[in-house]
Amino acid sequence: MDIDRRGCEWAWWPVVDAPAGALEVRFDTGTAWLPLERVADRVRVLVAGPDVEGAPPAGAALLVLGHNVASVRVAAAPEILVRQAGTVTVY
Repeated sequence: MDIDRRGCEWAWWPVVDAPAGALEVRFDTGTAWLPLERVADRVRVLVAGPDVEGAPPAGAALLVLGHNVASVRVAAAPEILVRQAGTVTVY
């Protein structure tokens, strides 16, 4: 996925075989895991470029210019599953 550095939009991923539980996402440039919102058979998170006007909406992932690799995790006791989920490129 590509977004403009001034943009703010939803990043979507399919959920095929994810176990029940809260799914979270983190980008390689961030330190916090953010909740993903389930919508039917997909999940989403709002992502914003570094030059978005005003403050990014609450819960949005503020990304840096370039490639931002997403990891998704779910806690399914006793496992904690973490998978790479693709890249959001900010230009």
